[in-house]
Amino acid sequence: MASTSHPRNVFYEDIPPGVLNEKDFICTERIVPRKIKPQNIVMRLMDREIYGSKKPGSHFHVVREFYQNVFPNLTIVNVEKPPCFLRKFSPDGKHFIAFSADQTSLEIYEYRGAAAAGDLVAGYPSDLLNADADAHHRIRTHIFYRFFKPKYTVNVCQQRDLRSERNAQPSVNPFMDQQLNRECSLFTEDGRYVIVGS
Repeated sequence: MASTSHPRNVFYEDIPPGVLNEKDFICTERIVPRKIKPQNIVMRLMDREIYGSKKPGSHFHVVREFYQNVFPNLTIVNVEKPPCFLRKFSPDGKHFIAFSADQTSLEIYEYRGAAAAGDLVAGYPSDLLNADADAHHRIRTHIFYRFFKPKYTVNVCQQRDLRSERNAQPSVNPFMDQQLNRECSLFTEDGRYVIVGS
């Protein structure tokens, strides 16, 4: 406690009751508690079925919120895939795009859903598949094509002619090699088209 010569300038650690005007220190603003959505998967399914997306354009957010309650019960390591660069899903989640190994074409796969490989992994006792047993090898080699069905292969860049073919035809001007940039792919707003860069 510090004091000065004037008795009104005494500083206290705890202010005694009745000294301060309480009207000056009452908070008139109300703190609104944050609304936490129900975490129960049944409640989220009912909300999604009844209400859907409340605002236009927010359907994808509703779908993402639902999948916060679902986690995988089986992990498969070292899945064999076709020789390509896997890129991304379409905005509607029905298609998956990949770039070919030589980066001249775009491969489009149709996504069949999580239940497509149910019979392949049914009855598997563990939650991690990483051993080199024969049953594991069969699952690893077939599971990609269970989830993704090849739908289209779109050739975007022309392949380079062989030098012997170009030399045989001197009138043909050689063109530059073109490859797709696998880091550059954008979907249009409606999700019907994909824009790629080379």
